[in-house]
Amino acid sequence: MSESIYDIFHIIMIILTLGTLEREWVPLSTLAKHLHEDKSRIEKLVKDYSNEKILKVREGVTGLELALTFEGRNLYNNILDDMGVGAYSLKVLKIVTGSPSPFQALKRFLLINLLFGTTTLIISLFTRYALIAVAAWIMTSLYVMILIYSKT
Repeated sequence: MSESIYDIFHIIMIILTLGTLEREWVPLSTLAKHLHEDKSRIEKLVKDYSNEKILKVREGVTGLELALTFEGRNLYNNILDDMGVGAYSLKVLKIVTGSPSPFQALKRFLLINLLFGTTTLIISLFTRYALIAVAAWIMTSLYVMILIYSKT
């Protein structure tokens, strides 16, 4: 039972990553790189748990390629709604952090925000440009907070 729940979590991560990427067809190697998984593991999961209602699979030039169907795209939006994050917010986080995986993007953003906040604190203690640094940090944090909480 725990094995199947773990596999379903990985299928959800595949759907989220495919939905966040800008391309329709994504090579299996690219997907494996973004998910930090072995290609054979992802291929086995796709063959075992997916059907043509959620994922489309084809043999491409670079090997196996995956894409979301219309129902898969709807499932992607439903998963994002359940997570409390909108598709636009996730795309902004993807651009800011360079990761299409939602959890990796949030983790990287929190690290970037922590580093930016620490830098702002240091600048505010030792220079006269404190107001500019603090204002930039607050505006950036508010923008991302509004994106995340608006579910857009």
